[in-house]
Amino acid sequence: MPMAAAILDFISGASSIGIGFYLTVLLIFFVVQEAQGLRLIWLPATTFVIIAGVLAIVGGAYAFKRKKWRFALVGAVAASLALVPLAVALSYMAHPAWSLVALPAIATVIVTLLSKKQFA
Repeated sequence: MPMAAAILDFISGASSIGIGFYLTVLLIFFVVQEAQGLRLIWLPATTFVIIAGVLAIVGGAYAFKRKKWRFALVGAVAASLALVPLAVALSYMAHPAWSLVALPAIATVIVTLLSKKQFA
């Protein structure tokens, strides 16, 4: 089960980093002058999403090695804290299919919690 948690962590982290960078580039280069307030709200949020994605990948590495269950859990929770609100916001603003982005993050937390005894 830690292997599944690691794979889900890597998927969640990579998608979090990818979405974070995509939204950052979108906000920096394509937001018109009239919507400057949008940058003040979304740029810190996208920075948090990118940092949480890095934490998720680090947590996935610990889950892959089956060491330090707490770090693996922190990575899983960071991925869910980043992707779940982002998926809700994007599914509301853009398309309902964006809500599917949060599923690997939620599954990561569940699998990491269930595999606690398999860590050293």
